[in-house]
Amino acid sequence: MSLGQPVSSVRRAVTRSLRIAAFLAVVFLACGGGASAGTAGREGASRVHFVIAANNLAGLRMGLGTSDHRVLRYFGRLGWQGSSSIRGDSCSLRIKKVGLTAGFSAPVGHSATAVNCTLLPGDVEVHVSRWHTANGLHIGDTTATLHRLFPKARSGGRTGSRAGYGIPSHAAVWQLANTGSHVARLELVGYLRRGRVITLGIETVGH
Repeated sequence: MSLGQPVSSVRRAVTRSLRIAAFLAVVFLACGGGASAGTAGREGASRVHFVIAANNLAGLRMGLGTSDHRVLRYFGRLGWQGSSSIRGDSCSLRIKKVGLTAGFSAPVGHSATAVNCTLLPGDVEVHVSRWHTANGLHIGDTTATLHRLFPKARSGGRTGSRAGYGIPSHAAVWQLANTGSHVARLELVGYLRRGRVITLGIETVGH
């Protein structure tokens, strides 16, 4: 056997392998393997459960130290861009596409920044029907449904004409659940008007 025959065979094998690799690359891209970061964000967003709890917001763990910046970044990575404004010692956030507003505060004696504005004290509100609690209370549900799902809910009175950023005015407030017995804690609340839930929220209490 001549030395030329094995070399030729190797060349043919390499050429065939390269053609297969090129074909697989085309298939990969056609199936979305080369998706952009925006597409990846939208795909991640499609898997989000819009559940709000005293310590969780659509999968984001919430605590007294949760900042304006962290909430904005979390939803931004999912493809929902929001805006934040800073005034004095407080920050306000809005993510219109998911019906979310929030207010945060800087530490006493400090000017506000997106990083040092936290939920101590602060509040988060969601306003559109896709949001619900883990046990199934949705925006739009009736007072009767609220009490069936949260039999230990406590009345928090009513909001006034100037309730605060994102908080509905002239609404009945029901305290649904909280994160514990600490002096300062987060609490899940429902705001009702005309017998229906119009907003769900997370508030700092006991600060």
